[in-house]
Amino acid sequence: MKSMVMAFTVAVVLAASSVAVAATPTAEGLAGKVFHLVRMNGEAFTAPQPVEIRFGADMDMSGRICNTFRGKYALNGDVLAMEDFITTRMACPGELMGKLETGFFKHLRMGFGVMQFGDTLELRRDDMILVFAEGKAAPSSSPAAPSAEAGAAAGAGAVVTAVARVG
Repeated sequence: MKSMVMAFTVAVVLAASSVAVAATPTAEGLAGKVFHLVRMNGEAFTAPQPVEIRFGADMDMSGRICNTFRGKYALNGDVLAMEDFITTRMACPGELMGKLETGFFKHLRMGFGVMQFGDTLELRRDDMILVFAEGKAAPSSSPAAPSAEAGAAAGAGAVVTAVARVG
């Protein structure tokens, strides 16, 4: 009987150790990490391009949905906010990506509730629940974008947009 109780206790301890515990992230813990969107409102997320957020030193945050963005974030307890940031302004491909980006930027200004579960970061606000996994891009729903050479070969009708970082 004692061996059964001991085996059960060991099994419970092992099972509990594999469960990620929710924690409020810290700026120090986020610095240098890249997270990719893998779930949106409980559904697996796929997109024409990976959606990511990057945390740098000194409370810097950048990322890409359809457009890239960059700025300083604030982390107050379990609320992550970025009131002032810069972003490119291109049209998003498809309704889902447009709604995602519009909602993300709106909620980011007001503040997302944020929790970390191991290598997963969850952002929540109103009707939006976004789950990001560290370093894991969601699968793409379309083939890779054409190369610059293919764009040049398309002729005068091609539009090429580039953002350069100087520094």
